[in-house]
Amino acid sequence: MASAGIWFLVFGLFLIFVCCCCFFRKGGHGGYSQVVYFIAVILIILFTFVAITGNTILFLVKANFQSNMQDMTEYTSNQVKSTTKTL
Repeated sequence: MASAGIWFLVFGLFLIFVCCCCFFRKGGHGGYSQVVYFIAVILIILFTFVAITGNTILFLVKANFQSNMQDMTEYTSNQVKSTTKTL
């Protein structure tokens, strides 16, 4: 988990560096205004945070689901053992 956090941090810093270099460079922007670049950077940052949040939620839900599934399996196993004993 720590390696994922470090990877996101390094990738985020690199992304900010590249975006700043593109946004503040002198000269032509390939026909696009700085407003378009600014909106693109904001959207990239927003979508990145949404993806991180979604993956975190999925990770937490998966752990809860796995725990519930294990409890259900143990309950079913106990019911089978109880039924076999009574027969």
